[in-house]
Amino acid sequence: QMKKHLFRDACIIVVSVFLAIVLVRMGIVHTLVGFTGDAYILASFVAGAFFTSVFTTAPAIAVLGSLGSTYPLFVVALVGGLGALVGDAVIFRFFKKNISQDVGYILTLTHSQKIQKLLELRMFRWFLTSIGALIIASPLPDELGLALLGMSRIPLKLFVPISFTFNVLGIYVIGMIARAL
Repeated sequence: QMKKHLFRDACIIVVSVFLAIVLVRMGIVHTLVGFTGDAYILASFVAGAFFTSVFTTAPAIAVLGSLGSTYPLFVVALVGGLGALVGDAVIFRFFKKNISQDVGYILTLTHSQKIQKLLELRMFRWFLTSIGALIIASPLPDELGLALLGMSRIPLKLFVPISFTFNVLGIYVIGMIARAL
């Protein structure tokens, strides 16, 4: 059952990336962003929320890049980061168990007891938190970063500022790259 679940998710990711490429190449993203006008703040928030999921990251990156190259980048990054925080919080709260199970299943494929013992060390949990935060900042989908944060047993009072800060940084970098292109 877990193999089917992972295969289905992989197929959805491939379709999402393909769709994002098509939307950018056909100019649809740029056209849609042009229609936002003064609603670019709302568009930034919504795109930020979609920036978090493995299934919608690619199209969200395309939209955030276009918004960041058209409108004030700092505003797009802040509002997009707020939307991403909301998306991350929903994933973290409701899907934390599923994400951890997926990661746990993948770890069992390695048949390594050493990895499981490392997860119990406090210092390693801080390492997981750091790697999770970097993944959240990257264009990679946040689920892996959230799984690492969940495995590190991070409290909500630390999760919120980490998610917000690293999503803002990630969106800002995407906007900078879009402006350079």
